[in-house]
Amino acid sequence: MIFKEGSAQDVHNWFVSEKTPEVALCIFLGAAKQEISILSSLIDNCIEIDSIIGNLIGFLLCGNNISAQSSFTCRNQQNFIAAEYKKISNKAVPVRDYLSRIDAQLSKRKDNYRKEEIASFIANSSARLVPDFIDLYGVSQKELPCMITLIKGIDKTIVTPFPARFTSDHFIQWLSQIRDLVDNVDRHLLSPDFYITEVSELINKNFEYENELRAKLQKIKKAAIGISGKYQVPVDDALPMISVLTSQRQKSKEKAEYIQNFILKYPKSETDNRWQKIASLQKKVDQLLSLQNDIITLNNPKDASERLEVEYKKLHLIYDQISNLKFEFSNSRTVKITTSDKIWKPVERVNTTSDLLKKLHSIYEKGPNYLSKLISNWINY
Repeated sequence: MIFKEGSAQDVHNWFVSEKTPEVALCIFLGAAKQEISILSSLIDNCIEIDSIIGNLIGFLLCGNNISAQSSFTCRNQQNFIAAEYKKISNKAVPVRDYLSRIDAQLSKRKDNYRKEEIASFIANSSARLVPDFIDLYGVSQKELPCMITLIKGIDKTIVTPFPARFTSDHFIQWLSQIRDLVDNVDRHLLSPDFYITEVSELINKNFEYENELRAKLQKIKKAAIGISGKYQVPVDDALPMISVLTSQRQKSKEKAEYIQNFILKYPKSETDNRWQKIASLQKKVDQLLSLQNDIITLNNPKDASERLEVEYKKLHLIYDQISNLKFEFSNSRTVKITTSDKIWKPVERVNTTSDLLKKLHSIYEKGPNYLSKLISNWINY
């Protein structure tokens, strides 16, 4: 069970447009006294409910302007419910954590209060937004009480009427069914930025390889300068030789041929042991360049897109299956939602990563040095 402050529109936009760990969001619409009472009892037992639904299902409780509405104060007239929520109101929070914070504050002061009263306050805060959710999702009076279910990345919502005389068991039955559906499809949906994490790791590896590469090329440069100086090579021949040997774009075979031609022109340099050192360093340079190239091709943009496309299809499957759930003598229906200009979509997330990787592919052709410098500037921006 999670709690989020804001209007019905705010809460809706938060789920459909922001990254959240929840795959499905359930919003109960019921404002009758008995309905609020049942909701309050569920809140009081939120730990049990959380153990049923897990982290991928969000049973949403909400309220608008909590600070103004709360009537719970202690002897010094401080509103602890409002004060504790203010610390965490920038995001949705588990109700159990929210209640724990309040409980700890009030217990320290030994004020008389009942835990059920806090649960009742949260239930009533949610009930006050029922009319707004009814308007937002086009729910008719005859469908109340009902459960609204949103699926991440899907631009439709599911309206499921509850039995007229429902109990807390109906809640648990509904939430358990959704949990089973999600687990049967894939309990690891929306893994936290698996593709971004991979890209980040690859970029860090690239920096390691780039630093080592620069060190090897610097040693090659030093050896090449030493050879040019010892054998009094003119600047017109020395500079091109140094440039070729320290280039990341020249292949080893081309460098070896250049060295042979250089030795033919300056035969006294043939026995210089620094040529062996340069050859050994060049092998390591080749290895590092190969590792950098693997970084670019390891996490292929197409593969990432395909992975997220599969996730998107799984979310659609969950949506279709939940749409078919119903209580006796009632049917669920779907409502197209067009209330947010920014609809979260898994494929959009992967496209962002794909675009980045495609750019890395094209940039790599300009040379690893350029790539590393560009990534460094991008990260530090």
